[in-house]
Amino acid sequence: MNRQDVQSYTWAKDISYDLIKYGEIQNEDAINQSIESILGTRKGERLFNLNFGSDFTLRIFDNMDPSFLERLLDDTADSIELWEDRVAIMRDSMQMLVDPDMNTATIVIPYVIKASGKVSEFKKKVLR
Repeated sequence: MNRQDVQSYTWAKDISYDLIKYGEIQNEDAINQSIESILGTRKGERLFNLNFGSDFTLRIFDNMDPSFLERLLDDTADSIELWEDRVAIMRDSMQMLVDPDMNTATIVIPYVIKASGKVSEFKKKVLR
């Protein structure tokens, strides 16, 4: 099995590969994993860093009117930029796609990797 086949079976990417090869981790998989960790961790949940995380998982259940969505996306971008310094969030292109029939919301967060200038995005469907 080659490296690509091995990665397809793992739940987390091998970030040590980039660290050894390049001296830092700048790939999209590692950055997306970091963003997911930020959004999925509630403030106060990480014992040795109580400020880490965001209120995203708490607020996703609130009323989804346009002004709320704008505040939620702004707060989400603020949290990511606070804890993930490898990226610049493209705030004007962020989206929250709500599907009330399926009781889900999909968040789309485009970003630029600062070291390379490469544009990528984090996309995640969450149950409400």
